[in-house]
Amino acid sequence: MYTAAVQVRFSAAHRHRGRREECGRIHGHNYRAEALAEAEALEEGMAVDFSLLRELMLAAVEGWDHRLLNETEDFRGEPPTTEAIARRLYEKVAATLPPGRCRLREVKVFETDDCWASYAKV
Repeated sequence: MYTAAVQVRFSAAHRHRGRREECGRIHGHNYRAEALAEAEALEEGMAVDFSLLRELMLAAVEGWDHRLLNETEDFRGEPPTTEAIARRLYEKVAATLPPGRCRLREVKVFETDDCWASYAKV
């Protein structure tokens, strides 16, 4: 199995209930999101074209950059935790990835350099 990955970055604010009081206040992060695609066979020597995967990721986060995520359509009715952001990104990219040789395996979202959450369909 081959794996290919791209990362994109965006800055956004959110608030949610958490174990710590400051999570309930509006605060921001410089997020880094990573999409991992996999394929059993290569086409033209690639599992997936990096530029295509990056385009899909950038399109998925387009309405989130420099926004309060709680106010975006993608997070109406649910708190925009890092886990929820990873799931929503996975759903958006998987829905736009052309059918064929590769599939989206996982999306990771880094809230900081050393804290991240991921979502994968099993």
